[in-house]
Amino acid sequence: MYEQVHLPSGAVAWTSAGSPATTLAADGCVDLILRHDVVLVAGPSTRWLTTTADASNLPTVGLRFSPGSAASVLGTDLGALRDTAVALEQVVSRPRALQLMAQMRDLAGQLPDRDPQRLVELAPRSTSPEWAQLVLAAARKGSPVSEVRSELGWSESTLRRSVLAQFGFGIPVDDSWLPFWAFLSGVLVPVIGLVVAVVALRRRGMGTVAQGLVWVGVAAALAHVVAALVVVLLH
Repeated sequence: MYEQVHLPSGAVAWTSAGSPATTLAADGCVDLILRHDVVLVAGPSTRWLTTTADASNLPTVGLRFSPGSAASVLGTDLGALRDTAVALEQVVSRPRALQLMAQMRDLAGQLPDRDPQRLVELAPRSTSPEWAQLVLAAARKGSPVSEVRSELGWSESTLRRSVLAQFGFGIPVDDSWLPFWAFLSGVLVPVIGLVVAVVALRRRGMGTVAQGLVWVGVAAALAHVVAALVVVLLH
């Protein structure tokens, strides 16, 4: 059976007892997992994962950090942990590993009471820098990457490098590339061009020139489609 408690900090404490092996969807989060008295670090997941069955006599206990907050607990580049599960001692120093292991054991002992405030007091403290909170807010709103760079005053390479280290996965291609690909693929590969154009037109913040490129790509793609239909009908 799987149960979870949402904490005021944004983290999720969870326990699994007697659960069979299952497949978990990618959520981009980092988990500390206490299993068989060993703490594992499950890095940010960007693909579906298959778990093993729980032990018959011991529950598995975990703490899932919200995206971008685990770096403050582990003090490491999360990009190196993406889609991995490794022993805690391989990620942090021995003293830090012992401290986190003790906190996870305390958390496991208190979890059955399901008291969020008490669990927050026991759980490792995690924080996110202001820039990471800004990135998360922008992602939720679907703001263009260029808008985020402008607000932070960062170059594209700095933003990408920082996001990869803080979150463990990269950010999508900058919006300025979408009109270009919509135009190019519309001319060369009509079906793909129409799909890319739809994606591009749904994004906010495109300039007049960028929109023009997209619509030229759409026109080219539609011209190809119409020409193909004419050929089919004539034959």
